[in-house]
Amino acid sequence: MNNYTPKDIIDVDNNATKVFERRDVKEQLPSWLQTNKNMARFFDSVVNIWFQPAYEARVTGFISQKVRDLNSEDYYISETTDQRTFYQLEPGTTISDENGDLSAVESYIDCMNEMEVQGANTNNHDRLFNTDFWCWTPPINIDMFINYYNYYWVESGPKVIEITEPTNVVLDIIGKQYFILDLGAGETFEFQSGQKVIFRNDANLEYNDIPFIVDNVGRSIMLIDNTPFESNGETLPDYIVMERGSSDDNQWSYVNRWFHKEQIHTEDNIQQDYKQASRPIICFERNIQLRDSGMFYRKEVDVVLYDSKASVENTTTSVDGINLTDGMR
Repeated sequence: MNNYTPKDIIDVDNNATKVFERRDVKEQLPSWLQTNKNMARFFDSVVNIWFQPAYEARVTGFISQKVRDLNSEDYYISETTDQRTFYQLEPGTTISDENGDLSAVESYIDCMNEMEVQGANTNNHDRLFNTDFWCWTPPINIDMFINYYNYYWVESGPKVIEITEPTNVVLDIIGKQYFILDLGAGETFEFQSGQKVIFRNDANLEYNDIPFIVDNVGRSIMLIDNTPFESNGETLPDYIVMERGSSDDNQWSYVNRWFHKEQIHTEDNIQQDYKQASRPIICFERNIQLRDSGMFYRKEVDVVLYDSKASVENTTTSVDGINLTDGMR
């Protein structure tokens, strides 16, 4: 039979010893029942614990998951099971009724215990809660959206780089992934997106003496005529644009004057008329199909003809009073 004599317990608050009485309920039974071993075991293990006097003791320590960055000497109050140790204070579930009143509260541990009772294998929590997921990447320039402070709105573009060495734009540059120009004496010049270049000695005369913006390096190099912007005045930055060089030449692509700071640095650093982005830039990928729009840009027409082609071919020299000349559209 268990010993229920009074036991000394330390009172932490007053640093003193208190004596707490241990009660044995079976002593209230008739004497002939007190000697029954089975009855004694039942009362010792089940009944007596409900009739013991309460006592309190102050305990100082942390309760939560242990974090590596915390002081290794911090004291955590021990839990009775590994599950309670690993998931202390984990978020739970609250259920409200139709009136918005709280009707049930269930912790993470309660949820796992209920699943185990229902027959689930709770040894691997990742397997229980793992599910399919998707990552959505919008068709925009992520760097311009996140690191927008590295971009400047420059109406006329960066400082021009003159290329006097012999080149062949059509064969060696346009459409190539990369291009490095040999300057002689062991020096080279590498093309990068955002540069403004002008060719002085290209094999294709139509590319000489025209300022071009280099773009799409790393995929398929493009040269975009910058002539329309060379003499433009200042304009306000547009934070919703499209990459330069879109095949339909839409306005979002045409007016895009954002350049990375690496392409516009000068000896005087950033010029005063360069406008640094103050918020994320949404720059869509070029050649996205726009609603109710074509995919390829057709140049502006000079004359609109409402008759059939055969009615004027080889016979008409003017339409609506406008004299037709070679090259008109």
